Amino acid sequence: MNNKESQRAEAVDLVLSGLSIRKVARKMKHSASWVLKWLRRFGNGLDWSKDLSRRPHRSPNRLPESMEAAIVRLRQQLQAQSRVQYGPQAIQYLLARQGVQPLPSRQVISKVIHRQGLVQRRNGRFQPKGIPYPQVAPAQALLQEADTVGPRYIQDHGRFFSLHVMLVASRQIALEPRRHFTDPVIQQAFWAIWRRLGLPQYLQMDNKPPFAPSAKNPFLLPGFLRLCLELGIQPVFIPLAEPWHNPHIERFNDTYDKRFFRMERFRSYQAAVLRTSGFEREHNRSWRYSSLQHRTPDEVGASLERPFPSGPKLPRLTKAVPPGHIHVVRFIRSDKKLNLFGFCCQLSTKAQYRYVHVRISIKAKTLEVLLDGQPIKAIRWKVQ
Repeated sequence: MNNKESQRAEAVDLVLSGLSIRKVARKMKHSASWVLKWLRRFGNGLDWSKDLSRRPHRSPNRLPESMEAAIVRLRQQLQAQSRVQYGPQAIQYLLARQGVQPLPSRQVISKVIHRQGLVQRRNGRFQPKGIPYPQVAPAQALLQEADTVGPRYIQDHGRFFSLHVMLVASRQIALEPRRHFTDPVIQQAFWAIWRRLGLPQYLQMDNKPPFAPSAKNPFLLPGFLRLCLELGIQPVFIPLAEPWHNPHIERFNDTYDKRFFRMERFRSYQAAVLRTSGFEREHNRSWRYSSLQHRTPDEVGASLERPFPSGPKLPRLTKAVPPGHIHVVRFIRSDKKLNLFGFCCQLSTKAQYRYVHVRISIKAKTLEVLLDGQPIKAIRWKVQ
């Protein structure tokens, strides 16, 4: 018997001993109606002092048992098939095709699925397949990850894009919104970012324009890559359609959407640019990462030695391509083809279902394919 039940039993005993209901209510610090309620319940059985269920006797919105059985049957049939949807929307569609009236809502169908224990949940975390991934940048090197976000839209003020770069060692970020990204614009945006983050040794990014060469002429380097080589930066391109190999900036892009862009309403594009600058400073100054021992990015960045651009203006690029290296990581599938920005070549069977590291030497004009750090193929690569 819990405390509430013992109080109720004590109140009834006091009334039965001859005390008035008002005196009992005053003694128990309850109302007279509360004493009368439990006095009426007394004598109804051994469990008279327990709380009664508050569940309604009737549920007007509850589905008939036949309808619940139909939902369960459809759910099980759909789950038994591969590559088909089996959620509430799919079940509702099949019920409508069968002419069921009135048609239950998706929310009601979802409640039936949960009540019947038909929800499938993932067990455990993702288990990697064990395919080795080449480490291009040394562990202690200054590595930056870059990505573009957009288009994003501002009501009555059109669309814009945003260039995001993170210095991995300190988690410092730099954001540069632009109306559009062409090769000259992306150079100016990176120059502005490098004046705040410093120049990296390696710059890792995906294969979308304007980062990568065009498939029409994979040997022609865009001005942005020529700028990287001029500054001694080694570009690194991750595998095609595998953004998880750029993990830090991709995770930050999700934070940017959830904690900034979708949390505010911007009056204009200029207001968005101003607030983006404030969000960048706030992140670097106050956000704390467990991987940094709960320090802020600015606290860690203050201890890093890194070069910065010499001035506000971009260096003038010469016609000759500056010497340096470009790195590309690719996953080789069953066709054993290596695709480099539209240029394809065949590899040996031992590279099948493996990641290869492609190192392009500008000075030697060669392309070397490495598997587990060992060269397996070399071809001429005439960079323009």
